[in-house]
Amino acid sequence: MENNRGLEDEPKAGALSDIARAADPCAILLDSATILEQIPDIVWVLDLKSLRFCYLSPSVASLPGWSTARVDQVCLGRSLSPESFSRAAQLVTDRIGRYGRNDPEALRPFTAELEILGSEGQVYPMETRVSFLVDASRQVNALLGVSRNLEPKAERERALLAKLEMEDTLYHELEHRVKNSLSIAASLLSLAGSRIGDKEAARVLQESHARLKALSLVYDHLRGLEPSGCVDLSEYLKKIADGLVEAFNSTFGIIELTTSCQECLVNTTLAISVGLIVNELIVNSIKHARPKAGPLVVELGVLRREGGSIIISVGDNGQGLPDFYTLKAGEGLGNSIIQSLVSQLKGRIEWTRSDSGGARFILEIPQVDGPGAEKVMLS
Repeated sequence: MENNRGLEDEPKAGALSDIARAADPCAILLDSATILEQIPDIVWVLDLKSLRFCYLSPSVASLPGWSTARVDQVCLGRSLSPESFSRAAQLVTDRIGRYGRNDPEALRPFTAELEILGSEGQVYPMETRVSFLVDASRQVNALLGVSRNLEPKAERERALLAKLEMEDTLYHELEHRVKNSLSIAASLLSLAGSRIGDKEAARVLQESHARLKALSLVYDHLRGLEPSGCVDLSEYLKKIADGLVEAFNSTFGIIELTTSCQECLVNTTLAISVGLIVNELIVNSIKHARPKAGPLVVELGVLRREGGSIIISVGDNGQGLPDFYTLKAGEGLGNSIIQSLVSQLKGRIEWTRSDSGGARFILEIPQVDGPGAEKVMLS
């Protein structure tokens, strides 16, 4: 199991603090060679006057070109990348300067990510915990450090990223194929409906075509979106409404659409469910609303409240519904679809009269917390 704790949390950090306070830390480290051989992290001591190492633990051999032989000839300036050397020098110089000004916090150990160079110029990112060594006269004369190679972790992250990219590619390919399959099925229904002589059967086929078209539209809407798959519910519902108006204009005469929609980002599962509900409500308005004068006007509204809930309204300028009307599952396929989806969304739907006297259905979905919200999901 991967250990995600930082170097400052390691048990050995406390022991190294004791070494840092010792008169001759290098001697203690050499005496502890057996223990240090078991530590995968690199323990080192750097003399600040010569900027050369006076101790390197055996684990340094894991880096190409590094060994514990002739350790006193290894210069810090040639061991770090230029950027890391500059950053490390700045950190140490600043701390020692503060120590000279009697800052009690100046010599607290610090952690930095530094790049160590291999024998052929390879760069190894190392998480390094640094402590200051003070001599008998209270002068800072050396640094004691523990460095952990971050390359294995970086390799795991790169492998994970590659896997996620592959999964994302497969996901989008699946979306593309599902969308094509829905489009083909919708086209076949439309073709069958145009050739059938039975008006009732043609109507059923046309409504089924509209439902498949609503499902297909969400995949069109996903193109170009971030991997999170968030959908602007308002734009998606407007596309569904536009498609229905265009599809039914030739059958029911002129149909106008008015919208009042706020941007509302939701996950695709929620968008598909709401899209199917809105599809059924608009089809009902087109089929049954009969305005007293002028063309049929269908109204679509989307509002997100401060609490996070979403309000969707679909209305028309027809002559309204009887006061006793209720949306009951089982009274037609459309009503069954609406009631089933509203229940799964844990929402509620009611109807009232629109400003023009027609019917207006109001769907309320409970708290949805921002883009891609997962609180409202199909069970």
